[in-house]
Amino acid sequence: MFKTKKDKIIAEYETTIKNQKSLIEDLKKRDSLQSTSNAGLRDEIENLKLILKNVADLSFEGQFSSELVLAKIKKLVCDYQSKN
Repeated sequence: MFKTKKDKIIAEYETTIKNQKSLIEDLKKRDSLQSTSNAGLRDEIENLKLILKNVADLSFEGQFSSELVLAKIKKLVCDYQSKN
């Protein structure tokens, strides 16, 4: 099959290159999936920050009674749960 030692070395290098290309493609796919996952987490974090800001705004306004603040917090929690 191989005529010379040089042919055998060349074949081994070609196999190594082929394996490395497969590994690179696999890593690219994993990176793409991870990026998609990270984007979803970033969106969720932004939503949580917005909810927390709304809760903080309601809590510190002072014009609401504690019962009204509690009702608003429950509404925000329900809104968040319905989105997720």
